[in-house]
Amino acid sequence: MTDEEAYAELPDDPEMAFLQLEKHFREQCEAKLKVAGENDYVNMYYVEYISKVVAAIQELGISTEFETEVPSIANVSYQTYADFGKDVDHYRTKLSIRHARRAKGYSVRFDAATKTKIRHHLEQMRQIIEKLEVNRDKKQSLLDKLNDFAKEVDRDRTRFEAWGAVVIQAAEVFGEAAERAEPARKWLDSIGRLIWGAKENETETKHLPPPKEVKKIGKRSDLDDDIPF
Repeated sequence: MTDEEAYAELPDDPEMAFLQLEKHFREQCEAKLKVAGENDYVNMYYVEYISKVVAAIQELGISTEFETEVPSIANVSYQTYADFGKDVDHYRTKLSIRHARRAKGYSVRFDAATKTKIRHHLEQMRQIIEKLEVNRDKKQSLLDKLNDFAKEVDRDRTRFEAWGAVVIQAAEVFGEAAERAEPARKWLDSIGRLIWGAKENETETKHLPPPKEVKKIGKRSDLDDDIPF
């Protein structure tokens, strides 16, 4: 992948964009080092990696806890590259944990029974939508989004983003189809209730009070003192 291709596919979130770009820059550097000859001036590769990472940090406007100055080539060695890489790895770990926890809040886990119900509802929707006489491109877009959401349901956690894409596209198609889309709209609502029900269960489970400690029964010699006869 070229730099231009990497830039064109950046996520909107600056921190996620950094994670993607840094990985790309490091892979570039490691690839060049792997084929470098004994007489190649590899310090150039180290500086190039550091320079690109620093530029990404500055342009994306994210704050870091490590040095973000580009060193001069004369002052660069493998140790410079290794130390900088260590700091970047530390930062990447923090960002990855932060975004993993954030993503969990915008997703839900379904049990097997709920997944089965959702797949059934999706199939019912699909059959109805395929028969609607609406704009072909809009209808195909909705069917594609249904397929994408079905794949999400098969994952450990399903992102709300995938469901939102279905709802938005369905609103456009169903509005054009009017009453003919009413049965599909009912299946859409049924899936929505399953999603929010599963999320509510997760929230309730998260806030359940800890179980009370069960008192252990003492030894027989301890109990004998309490027996009045």
